[in-house]
Amino acid sequence: MKTIAIAMMISCCAMAAEVAEIKRGDIWVKPTFAATVLPEKVVRLKVDAEEWQDFVIEEIQPHGAQVKKGQVLVRFDDKDYQKKLRDAQSASASAALQLQNAEVEYKTIKALLPSQLQAAQQKAEHAAEAWKYFQTTRRQAEIREEDLSLRQTELRLESAREELVQLEKMYKADDLTENTEEIILKRQRETVKAYETTLDLAKLSHRRKIDVALPREGVELKRAAESAEAEWKQTEQNLPRQVELKRMAYEEARVAQQRRTDAWERLQKEQSSFVIRATEDGWFYYGVMQEGRWTVSEAQKALAVDQSVAPNKVFACLVPQKSKLRWDALVDESTVRLLRVGQQGHALMTGAAEQVVAFRLKEIARVPNADQRYPVVCEIDSADALSAVVAGMTAKLQVNVYRQPQALLVPEKALRLNQDGAWELQCLQADQSIKSIVVKRGMTWGERVEVLSGVEEGQKIQIVE
Repeated sequence: MKTIAIAMMISCCAMAAEVAEIKRGDIWVKPTFAATVLPEKVVRLKVDAEEWQDFVIEEIQPHGAQVKKGQVLVRFDDKDYQKKLRDAQSASASAALQLQNAEVEYKTIKALLPSQLQAAQQKAEHAAEAWKYFQTTRRQAEIREEDLSLRQTELRLESAREELVQLEKMYKADDLTENTEEIILKRQRETVKAYETTLDLAKLSHRRKIDVALPREGVELKRAAESAEAEWKQTEQNLPRQVELKRMAYEEARVAQQRRTDAWERLQKEQSSFVIRATEDGWFYYGVMQEGRWTVSEAQKALAVDQSVAPNKVFACLVPQKSKLRWDALVDESTVRLLRVGQQGHALMTGAAEQVVAFRLKEIARVPNADQRYPVVCEIDSADALSAVVAGMTAKLQVNVYRQPQALLVPEKALRLNQDGAWELQCLQADQSIKSIVVKRGMTWGERVEVLSGVEEGQKIQIVE
């Protein structure tokens, strides 16, 4: 049973293996890739604007137009822009006036701060002093003054009464009262009555002064002192805050004025963006030429009057008449590994294979772009070829990388990498045994690989899938 199993395994291996012969042949490595004719120098056109964002085409040259230096390429409608510019100028002037007002208010309140604090403090001190003086001195003084006034009124009444009594006694002794004497008595009696009334009023005034006016005045003085004290403390806190608020308002006005002035100045600078002129003789192209490509978006294809252009984005290019044309391409990693500066090749023009243009590799990027492609620049050799192409044309470029007419060739699938990192072939020996032989691998093209050393022509090799 064991012998049968081994025989079956050998039979299966024989069925899976393919035998090939090492032969000499022509290996020609000539990678092909697409390329576009682009100028060495290109003027990319865009609207440089930060403030104004609405650029509507009023006039534009057709795509591919040949233009002269100074000729208008694109003109944008600036009616709304001019209105905005006037508004920005007015806003800047208004902000300048507001800044002046804010500066005056801040400097004024700052200058008045010490005197206002001093005035509030003095008011509180005076009110407190008045209240204290009323409590300690003036209240008692006014009571004494009222008492004295009342006493004087009483004395005047007593004097008038005494005088009346004396007159009556004197005139009564005569037993006969004359008219003049009667008049004197009557006048004196009226004087007594007047003093009696004055005394009654004085008592009322005295009582109101003592019981109402002075207590009420004391309450008012106390309240005024407390109010002035509170007002002083509030002023001590609020006035510095008000000064700080005015300072902040002044600073805000300064910033606002600077921003509006800057916006106006930026808007002024953008006035030149409404007309784009050719900086030199050349051709006007829609789209973007950069990084080895000429791309035209749908929006750029539709460039026309009344259409908008996004600011700060390239939308067209000027190809200078004096700029030399070249082939620009983007190749993958496997292709770029085969290329070297100075290698030559031929370009097959799209739609005109009979036109073959010779070129030479001039620049090869060693770092890929964001699309994992490598920019390659090829120089067009002849003046005749340059006259036959224009920017934007495309072709297939074929580079002559390597050619060996008598190379030892093996199928790529016959090679395998051993554990030491060396390439080897499974060679059939005369006794039909298999021997692993380390070889030096050369160029690969398609499914064939050049072997530089290790084996000879005519040797049989086994290919195991």
